[in-house]
Amino acid sequence: MSTQDFPPIKPNRTWFLVALGLVVAELIYLALMYPSLPQQIPVHYNLWGQADGWADKSAWSVFGLTFTLPALLALVWWGGTAMGRMANKDASAQSHDAFSPHAGKQGQRQLAAAQALGLDARVYSARRLYAQTQAVVPLFAGLALALVLAVKIINLTMVGVLGEASVLFAPVLVVSYCLFLTARSYLAGKKFDTRALVRDTNRHTGR
Repeated sequence: MSTQDFPPIKPNRTWFLVALGLVVAELIYLALMYPSLPQQIPVHYNLWGQADGWADKSAWSVFGLTFTLPALLALVWWGGTAMGRMANKDASAQSHDAFSPHAGKQGQRQLAAAQALGLDARVYSARRLYAQTQAVVPLFAGLALALVLAVKIINLTMVGVLGEASVLFAPVLVVSYCLFLTARSYLAGKKFDTRALVRDTNRHTGR
């Protein structure tokens, strides 16, 4: 198989642009709110959502967190693109040496699935990882949106639009989306194994 059989996987560019647009909108919103903000603003909250750290109103204390978003979004985009390229390259290879990241011990289910397809376990593992990557990388744009919305929640809490406890939803939003991606990757791997084992069963039963 060639790289054409395993095309590069990329995050959804459109939704990343939407996320960047929301960052610009957030900066405009904060600029409009800036004159009416008190001289002391909350910059840290405890585990119960209560403000326990304060700072003088300044460009950094008000806009600082939002200013970090473009770098975070770029990191998410780069990470997703890099994962897609590596998965494409590894899945296209016909063999993997002993130092390959796919040379680790496989479970019995994966070994049986690899045997069903007539593949070396390490090659099978690389192609399985490609399927998992294909299931999550396009949705990395959702992680970018989750980060932007989390900062929006923090900012709305900071300016007093939302109650203090609302700030707790920010990390929950991001962590929940990461767990969603993890579950999606796991299920994609299980589905890949099942398809291989079903193919082997059909071959033996003449279906």
